[in-house]
Amino acid sequence: MKYYCQKCHLIYDQDICLQCGEKLKEAHLDDDCFLIEKKQLWADADMLKELLEEHHVPYYCASSMGAGMSLKIGPMLETYQFYVPYSHYDEALSCVKTLFGANEIEY
Repeated sequence: MKYYCQKCHLIYDQDICLQCGEKLKEAHLDDDCFLIEKKQLWADADMLKELLEEHHVPYYCASSMGAGMSLKIGPMLETYQFYVPYSHYDEALSCVKTLFGANEIEY
């Protein structure tokens, strides 16, 4: 059984979130789970988007700065947080490991 933190959007084997300390609930298929944060630099984010789409993994990609700030400061500092439904989490994690290696997964 996996557990889900509604605050941090992370998946755990235990029922306490290591990030915020909250008591966790059992993960449901429609829970939006944090997958990874990637920089736009060298198109890492774009490569991951393409691979997830190839595998028909639904995802949500949130920008850390937003379009206006990114235009002002420059896209080199932009980062993107990827979220996927728990129902596709394992497949999405496999895509991340394929592209970037197992060491990229940090929580």
